[in-house]
Amino acid sequence: MLVINNVSGVLTSSHANNIDNVHVNGPKALFKACTLTNVQSIIHISALGIDDEKNTAYALTKKAAEEYLQKLENIDWVILQPSLVYASGCYGGTSLFRALATLPYFIPLIGDGLQQFQPIHIDDLTKVIIHRIEREGKIHTLLKIVGPDIVTMKNILLGFRRWLGVNPGRLIKILLIFIKIAAKLGDFLKIGPINSTAYNMLLQPNIADKKDFIDFTSIIPRNLQQGFATEPLTVQSIWHARLYFLKPIIKIVLGLFIWKLLYRYYSWNSTNYQK
Repeated sequence: MLVINNVSGVLTSSHANNIDNVHVNGPKALFKACTLTNVQSIIHISALGIDDEKNTAYALTKKAAEEYLQKLENIDWVILQPSLVYASGCYGGTSLFRALATLPYFIPLIGDGLQQFQPIHIDDLTKVIIHRIEREGKIHTLLKIVGPDIVTMKNILLGFRRWLGVNPGRLIKILLIFIKIAAKLGDFLKIGPINSTAYNMLLQPNIADKKDFIDFTSIIPRNLQQGFATEPLTVQSIWHARLYFLKPIIKIVLGLFIWKLLYRYYSWNSTNYQK
């Protein structure tokens, strides 16, 4: 069976990636091309929670691609909506979680830290994809891919801290107003996953009933503790988390340094011109 698996996604638009092109225009072109060739099935990785979050470009564009695919009747398709996906590697939101979890002496919580997720290990998500490829018969379905347990953000951070071998730290609650200000700053600077889209998504529980997913695939997903136990800790994982916040700091410092050089250069030219 020839299967196309679409996993493209960005949280917000950037100079390099326009969110409409990544989430809507690109997938539409891909799906249409699949119907014109001998592709037999499409697996589209979307995101859990976009049905509840209707005020962000992320959710609207993700939903638009889903709706387009669901209208295609002459090709098999499966839409997967995973909750927070974690693995030995990390990117985006999970990179931020690890960085927060490894801060020295304390762990910052967003508000009360009780935001809800059902983390799914990357190997379990991969099993779902393999299951679809090996399963015969025409399929048009949407599955919410979630772990077995509802886990708060606080417990996710504590789990990452233990897995990364960092000494326990004090939990400090950060008022949501300050998180919102940081998100607005992130919108302006565009230096990481801290932005209004991420903030709005955190306010919505990222959970679902696991029964349909398990009944359809017969896959029993591992819980967060089991997932951590299967992943060997590497030096790269530790240093990636500890140095995560250094990247935006370097960008800001370099930006200020270049601005200062340009200011001095133009000031010097202006002074010499007046002479």
